[in-house]
Amino acid sequence: MEFAMPNYIVINDKETLVDALEKCMGNMSAAGRMLGISWNAVKNAVERFDCQSIIDGYRERMCDNAESSLGRAVINGESWAVQFTLKTLGRKRGYVERTEVSLDGVVRVGIAETMTDDQLARIALGSSEGVIGEAEG
Repeated sequence: MEFAMPNYIVINDKETLVDALEKCMGNMSAAGRMLGISWNAVKNAVERFDCQSIIDGYRERMCDNAESSLGRAVINGESWAVQFTLKTLGRKRGYVERTEVSLDGVVRVGIAETMTDDQLARIALGSSEGVIGEAEG
């Protein structure tokens, strides 16, 4: 049977906390397991020693790595990556699934005339046949 990690253990040494966070690449759960304490105890120590910037730095690097991997997948023509990129970054070019309009602080969402997953897949595979004028609304 597994027991919960104790919440009441207090880390009194900032260096120990920083070392654990760096070894665990900013993952507070992993740092807690390494130190034998709960996520909550790590979170409390992060707040007490003002170490959130360490976690934020690792998260930024992780996003950078994810963007690089996505870019490689797009260049390799992986259809999932092309579709994801067009649906997110390509929204400025009209590859949208919905539109959001804010008037007086109220957001109204409407389905835009857009390309279907099948149409985006055809583009990803290098064929635009049947794509133009086929958008569903």
